[in-house]
Amino acid sequence: MAIDVQGEFRRPLPLILASIAVLGWLVAGYSMWRASAESTEAAAQIRQLETKVAAGQAALEKAARDGADAAKALQAALDKANHDLAATQAKVAEAQSAIEKAGHERDDALTRLRAAQQDTAQSQAKVGDLQAALDKAHEDQGNVAKQLDAARQQVTETQARLTAAEQELAARATPATSNQAPATSDTNAPPR
Repeated sequence: MAIDVQGEFRRPLPLILASIAVLGWLVAGYSMWRASAESTEAAAQIRQLETKVAAGQAALEKAARDGADAAKALQAALDKANHDLAATQAKVAEAQSAIEKAGHERDDALTRLRAAQQDTAQSQAKVGDLQAALDKAHEDQGNVAKQLDAARQQVTETQARLTAAEQELAARATPATSNQAPATSDTNAPPR
């Protein structure tokens, strides 16, 4: 039994079916091309977000290290000032005992006492300055902690957007795969 191909193409139904098949292949090709372009764009956005997250984490770690180093330096300076103050106070006590012991060296002892008192005043001024610097460092440490919390929140939000983008990419890839399967099965069906 021979099939008359020319006769079949004179009928409108085979022409319509052939047109629908060609149109279906064009739509499937366009869908695959578009899905590939969106996938590439989403991957680029994901890489960009990952780079931003890594940079933010590095900046936070550096800020935390800098804050800790500054606090240690200020604490060391305060300890040294307290040590200097104690040493100066010891000198004052020495000067006062020298005044009590040596009445005939009173003028010399008074001169040393005045010098020691000036040292004490300078050390106390230094202690005041260092205390203000320590208070500022504590305030800066609090600010760094707030910035760290804000950056962590930003990292969390960025990771949520990244997860949503990956899920959206997966969701777009899944319908494209399911659209290809029926088109393939239709083309393998025997002609009627």
